[in-house]
Amino acid sequence: MTPKQIEQLKEFIASSDELKALAQDYPAIAAALNARPQVENPSDRQKTPKAFTINDVFQAITPVEALDLYKIPGFRQDVERALAQNDRVGLQNYMMIASSLLSVESQVSLGALLSAEEDDPSWQATVTGDSIAMAQGWGRVTEHDVQAALT
Repeated sequence: MTPKQIEQLKEFIASSDELKALAQDYPAIAAALNARPQVENPSDRQKTPKAFTINDVFQAITPVEALDLYKIPGFRQDVERALAQNDRVGLQNYMMIASSLLSVESQVSLGALLSAEEDDPSWQATVTGDSIAMAQGWGRVTEHDVQAALT
């Protein structure tokens, strides 16, 4: 830390009853300043393409159409690979290739399946926030920084 930051740290500690209560426990003061609290996620939950399986694809079409698609060499494996990689463009291409074998109703069902969305399953209501030290622009405070500020 710079001398100016050490002076700011000294003033900050002097203004905090919680930190003053730690007296000369430099590691504890540094830990309190570096603690990163959990805070409410500032980002809204986004929508992501809904995950689905090969079974969902075949349930969206008639059994006769499914049988016709099974007859295309490698089609099922290609679709499963695209599903595993969440390759929506690839899936749309495979459905376009197969469109001559599909009824309008099945094409509409597959289109709905490909465009379905769900709440982002990786979104979390709370996230790790900034520490006091980070918020003050100090980065990480060491026990040596605290000692320098208090002596």
